[in-house]
Amino acid sequence: MWIDFFNEALFSMVEDLEINEDISIEFIDGVNEYDLPENYYSLVELKDEQNQLIPAYRNNGIDISGSQTYRPGYEIMQRGSKFVITFPLMKAPRTFQLRYIRYPNQLSLANEGDKPEIPTVAETALCYKAISFALMNNNQYGQSQFVDDMFMNKASIGRRANHKARW
Repeated sequence: MWIDFFNEALFSMVEDLEINEDISIEFIDGVNEYDLPENYYSLVELKDEQNQLIPAYRNNGIDISGSQTYRPGYEIMQRGSKFVITFPLMKAPRTFQLRYIRYPNQLSLANEGDKPEIPTVAETALCYKAISFALMNNNQYGQSQFVDDMFMNKASIGRRANHKARW
């Protein structure tokens, strides 16, 4: 049961951890959607072969003739339990490099050596969050809030450490 609380705590810290991963997408004209990995959380950037950032697909408004205009780009949508990316108005085959924030790997009882993907300085925050979830599960809301406040204090230290590590 505790492993579930730790996994829930890890998932709640995804924005603080900002674990990046890179993938390539081979765009082929005529293929409308490409599945994103199961651990996808949010997009950091999308670049083409020339290392140029690809903008999001947007409505540019109405042109002089009164027609809607759109610029080529990408769209990310949720389809059921998965995310997909599409490239409206793009025609030529090309390769895209996508960097995204992913969810941390789940801990498992089957793997004794599992360690959370978290900086050492944020391990206390992870423990506080897991305890907070356990207390909430036990209907001890006041104590859960108290421990969650301790988590918020320690999480800010982890955020600063994570930010420094990237720079």
